Amino acid sequence: YKGIYWQEEIIPFFQSATLPKDCTSVQQCYLELSKQVKEKLSAIDPYFTKLADAMVTWIEAWDELNPKPSISNGPGK
Repeated sequence: YKGIYWQEEIIPFFQSATLPKDCTSVQQCYLELSKQVKEKLSAIDPYFTKLADAMVTWIEAWDELNPKPSISNGPGK
């Protein structure tokens, strides 16, 4: 139900959100977005602080369970 009240600030936030050019992976972009959520939306409700923290946790878990293949672990090795 709070979303009805929050939308006045959330919609413009996401419409104007930008990512720096040095974000070259989905993980980097998601982490950058989590920083922006924490910085700009946390004042609305503590939920957004928890959301931003959960976004970081999600990426950490993803990276742990889906490690980037290294050259030594490539096909045929």
